[in-house]
Amino acid sequence: MDGERAINADDSPVPGLDSDIAGLTSPGETKNLTMMTLLKQCVVVLAASFVYIPCGMIQMWNNVFATHMVDSNATILGHEITIVPWQKDLVASITEIGGMAGYITAGYCVRLVGRKWSLILIAFPAMVGSAVTALAGNIYMIIAGRFLDGMSVAMSYVTVVTYVTEISDESVRGAFCMISLLVLQLGSILVVSAGSVLTWYYMSLVCLCLLFTHCLVALTLDESPSFLAFTNREERALELLRRLRGPITDVQKELEYLKTQNQDGDNIRGYGALFQRRHLLTMCLLSGMFFILFFSGNLVLRVNAARLLQDLGLPLEEKYTTILLGLVLLCGNTLLILVVDRLGRRRCLIMSLSIVAVSCASLGTFIYVMDGNSSVAEPEVLELFGFSSASANTTLTQVENSSWRFLSVENLAPLLLLMGACLGQSTGIGSIVWVLPSEMFPTSLRSQATGICMMIGSITGFSSLQLYGPMLAAFSPAGMYWLFSSVAFVGVFYVYFLLKETSKIKVG
Repeated sequence: MDGERAINADDSPVPGLDSDIAGLTSPGETKNLTMMTLLKQCVVVLAASFVYIPCGMIQMWNNVFATHMVDSNATILGHEITIVPWQKDLVASITEIGGMAGYITAGYCVRLVGRKWSLILIAFPAMVGSAVTALAGNIYMIIAGRFLDGMSVAMSYVTVVTYVTEISDESVRGAFCMISLLVLQLGSILVVSAGSVLTWYYMSLVCLCLLFTHCLVALTLDESPSFLAFTNREERALELLRRLRGPITDVQKELEYLKTQNQDGDNIRGYGALFQRRHLLTMCLLSGMFFILFFSGNLVLRVNAARLLQDLGLPLEEKYTTILLGLVLLCGNTLLILVVDRLGRRRCLIMSLSIVAVSCASLGTFIYVMDGNSSVAEPEVLELFGFSSASANTTLTQVENSSWRFLSVENLAPLLLLMGACLGQSTGIGSIVWVLPSEMFPTSLRSQATGICMMIGSITGFSSLQLYGPMLAAFSPAGMYWLFSSVAFVGVFYVYFLLKETSKIKVG
């Protein structure tokens, strides 16, 4: 009895949580999940996130296609593809258009047929798309296949983040969501690495095989307990909660909380419930977060990395730039997994935006000063990691031939600052914003609201890319980085004053 009292005393509710929410966590479960319970949840999360491997490959597939088309335009069937510049751009951007349809479709599908079957259904558009792309005899078949690929990628975002949010215990939910996004980055790195060996049509066949494997893996998963409770299958929901949460959790209280939080969803079905004032305000708040994410340079820094480094005097090959920044993003996300639940979403976002603000402001200032001192003699050249540095008289051919051989001290500073900005993005704002919608809406609305918010985010990201050229012309390179820094700086106060903490709070 004395030992039991000691355990209960040490496991008091987390300060700052509402008593009705904190009371749902049984003694010994608040901060100290058993290893077996944690392992079960982690295995389920990784299984559900397997689809992110082919999705990550789909996102970066265009890099492989563009590279191989320079050497050969032959298809797997021996046909030759003729492609003009606007078609090449459309192959890259058509996935975003497919994604618009995917977000809305997933929001409806996840609620209608459930989380488990949606995890299987999301693979079918990309399976068809990958097959069409691999066997394409002309550019229009490739464009059609890429549209379907983009649709599946968007559907996977909504479905996986919804499922992982509902499966995970609140004390590790953030880390598990970040782990699933880490799988997405591994897929991106995989396609870039394998692209040096396999052609674009073989990469599409690899994606097809991985998508089929995902369907087999998804068949072994259980339905989300939250969805079972919402659809009045309480006995099955209790059984799964006991299996996922462990024997010492009061799953009956958690089930009652789920039903209470979703009472509004029973009265108003579909997307109509999102027009309630509190839900509209939440969507507006999240739309602001997506604006801060993309106009602080998230997509511009990643997509135009090679071009940015060339503008800074570092003519690195695109594949090396992709690998370098991929490693930086991987390190940032790994760090975020370790701290996102310890520090909370708000602190991680503030830390992340602060790093981005300082890095971009410093990079803009460096460029401004160097432009003013462009007549200064070439600095001392330092051999380091095989990078190349070129003087004002060096020709492009000489730069390409000497690539990865030398790096000047002067060029090292902007490279590190650019990597710092990417690291800042990956340690918070670049990942957490995509998870917040699933944590801020109840089960009855989670998939629809997440789909709409992600669609708004996709439109915002697409706009930031389209405005990159005009912004560069209007503000100059230095001014563009100052703009990114200013948006990130405003984002710090936006998060501090407006965003509520969702870490370690149960989702309804």
